[in-house]
Amino acid sequence: MAGKQEKQRRRAIVQQLRANEWAEACARKPVSDEDLLALIDHFEATLFTRIDGKIVSRCDHTLNRSRAFLSERGVGNLEEVCEWFGEYGGYCDCEVAYNVADYWYARLREARSS
Repeated sequence: MAGKQEKQRRRAIVQQLRANEWAEACARKPVSDEDLLALIDHFEATLFTRIDGKIVSRCDHTLNRSRAFLSERGVGNLEEVCEWFGEYGGYCDCEVAYNVADYWYARLREARSS
C-alpha cells in the first residue's frame, strides 16, 4: 500500500499530465473560446426542443448550422474548424452540441471564471 507521500506524488503527476493535455488541446484549437462558447450556447437555444417530455434534435446531420453561425461571426477557417470538431466526435451539428461541448464547454467556462 502506498504511503501518504507517494499518493500525493502520484496525484501531482496526474494533475500535471491533465494540465499538459489541456494546454496541448488549447494550442491546437482553431477557433476562439468566445466563438466556440457562443456556438454551443446557440445550439442549446435553437437546435433542441422538448416534445412530449422528450428532447428532440433539429439536426439535419450536417455541419451546415455550425458553418453558418461561425461564418456570421467572421470565422474564416471553417474547414479547419470542422475537421477539428471531428476529432471530438462532432461530425454534425448535434454531435458538436453533445461531443465537442462535452469536452470543451465546462472547461472553458471554468477557465474564464478563474
